[in-house]
This record gives sequence, structure tokens and C-alpha cells, in this order.
Amino acid sequence: MYPVMIEDILSAHADALNQGVDHTEWLRERYAHTAVDSTQKQHLDELLHLARLLKRALVLQPTRPDFTTQLRSDLNHTNATPPVAEPPRWLMGAVFLFSLVAGWLGWRYWRRTATEKTAPPRPSLHLN
Repeated sequence: MYPVMIEDILSAHADALNQGVDHTEWLRERYAHTAVDSTQKQHLDELLHLARLLKRALVLQPTRPDFTTQLRSDLNHTNATPPVAEPPRWLMGAVFLFSLVAGWLGWRYWRRTATEKTAPPRPSLHLN
């Protein structure tokens, strides 16, 4: 029996249990022949039994009215931090433009100093 098949069986079983129908025995009989060995059959039986026990144990508890009123008042009185105001858009644009100009000037300076250092020496004329 493949793990995907076991997941599908358990999913169908959980759906049926959530609808109030217990198909544990029917699923056990129907898919017992698909198990390769007795270990897989026992594993499927244990999982189906565990799902049935969990469904019986986990029942919805009604909420107490005083709990809901206390929770509502706590949520209304929380100290929420005010949102941080964003800087104006024109300021962001000015910073962006300044960084572009600074980058361009830096690049020009680098190109000028790099070509002066790597340029071959100019021949000079000496008239004697």
C-alpha cells in the first residue's frame, strides 16, 4: 500500500467522521486486500482507530459569554502603535536624483584618473 493511498483513505475517513458518519469498519474491510503484508494492514487499522478516537475526544466546547466579552474588551483596549509616516515622495525622488548625479560624477572622475594613469606618455619635442 502506497503512502499516498493511505493519505487518501485517511482523508476520506476524516471527511466522513466530520459529517457524523463512521465508516471505519467499511474502510478497513475494503482496503485490507490492498496491503502488501500484515504490517501495513495493522498500520492502517491503527490509523483508522486513532482517527475515530480523536474525533470522539475532540468535541467543540461552547464558549463562555464572559470569555467573549473579556476578549472583546481586551482587543478594543490594546495599545496599537501608530503607523510610521513615510517620507514625502518628492524627497525620495530628490534623493534618487542626487544619488544618480553623484554616481555619474564618481564614474567620470574614475574614468579621468584611470586614463591619465594608464595612458602612454606623450612624445615631447626637444629642439636643440
